[in-house]
Amino acid sequence: MKLSNTNGRSRNHLGLLVLAVLLFPALSFAQMNYSNWVYRNSTDTTLARCWNDSASAIMFPPGSISGMMMNMPDSIYCRIDKMPMDSLSISHDSTFIGWYRIQIGKDSTDFNMMSYSMMGGSNMMQFYKSMSCYLYWDSMMTDSVYRNWHPTGVMGWNGSSWTAMSGVTFSGSRAMFTTPEAYSAFAFVGQAPKTSSGQYSYGNWVRKNASDTTVIKCWNDSATTMMFAPGIMSGMMMNISDSIYCRVDEMPMDSLGLSHDSTFIGWYRIQIGKDTMDFNFMSFSGMGSANMMQFGKNIVCHLHWDSVTADSMYRHFHPTGIMAWNGSGWISLSDVSISGNVLSFATSDAYSAVAFVGAPEKTTAVVSHPGTPSTFSLSQNYPNPFNPTTVISYQLPAVSHVTLKVYDIRGNEIATLANGTQAAGIHTVQFSGSDLASGAYFYRLSTQEFVRTMKMLELK
Repeated sequence: MKLSNTNGRSRNHLGLLVLAVLLFPALSFAQMNYSNWVYRNSTDTTLARCWNDSASAIMFPPGSISGMMMNMPDSIYCRIDKMPMDSLSISHDSTFIGWYRIQIGKDSTDFNMMSYSMMGGSNMMQFYKSMSCYLYWDSMMTDSVYRNWHPTGVMGWNGSSWTAMSGVTFSGSRAMFTTPEAYSAFAFVGQAPKTSSGQYSYGNWVRKNASDTTVIKCWNDSATTMMFAPGIMSGMMMNISDSIYCRVDEMPMDSLGLSHDSTFIGWYRIQIGKDTMDFNFMSFSGMGSANMMQFGKNIVCHLHWDSVTADSMYRHFHPTGIMAWNGSGWISLSDVSISGNVLSFATSDAYSAVAFVGAPEKTTAVVSHPGTPSTFSLSQNYPNPFNPTTVISYQLPAVSHVTLKVYDIRGNEIATLANGTQAAGIHTVQFSGSDLASGAYFYRLSTQEFVRTMKMLELK
């Protein structure tokens, strides 16, 4: 794979390699050019990444500026910046929750072709081929008033009005769409979650007299939260302080010193105390009552199991339930709902250790067909789009060790469909996305002599 870096910024990290392989599977030449420069005669797809959020990028296929106006230079420079909401001076309504500024010009300092301005034609630019846009809305970096919202769409500023982008799909907080038109401003629109009190307070402190629901986020995984309702400390022991400090940490499996069986695939440590250094009410201590704490109302918990950061032996598992440590043994929590890798439940008891139990992904049988093909190949899945199952076919001209894996848009491996030595011939395998959200996914066939990645779309 060729990696060029004409803007002088280092891109040599694993995330780029995964993105290069997965995001543009249909390119037979399997080349990706990492740069903010888009060249007229480029034979590679150009990946222009956001300057202050590497999870966001715009991808320009070869020929993007071919056939455009004659005075177009041989190369253009594209810069993408994530911007604070209070810098969006264009009129917008209260559903706008974040935005990106896109600038295009003849070099890195002169954006003479497209730049963000209040009105006028310089806010939009038409390309010869559609760009693929991947824009990430970061709830932790947005203005505090929007942190409990979720994005529902993307708007583009054309110089006179906002236009809704069509065909936008979401994978978590990342929006994905294609468009032949670049806009100087792309904005997220969103919705606030429904709550009985209508108010959220973000922090690690839970206060006895709070009138808002307190949302505590995990220190190292913001997708994990614990929500404490107003009055949750009422009726508790008399010596409880007016406020308590709660810290949640995602922990590696090899740090769980308590006895557990092979179904345990990940865990969180939860500590509660009078301040940030003294967890005198509840701490992870192996045995004893200090491992559990009872509240006056239910705590609503949303725990995310991250297959990427999990120990490698569990990456092909999926979570099936929650176990909690009460100081003397593990207990199974009831009424746990599962949405992908996020498990949600409500409990009036806080536990110092909450663990995921899981099971391996179901092994999918590979069906072989007679005949010896002359070349390696990987076919487009059928049907595509699919819901929830589809069939993937490939052919091998000789006995080969084969791996066939499925990835999501972020490069997270979500399934292994084949891993072993297979005979020459045509092979088919069925993939089920029943536990997955709608969106784009990628499947990759690898042998010693052949590697190919292709894209598929699940629509529910």
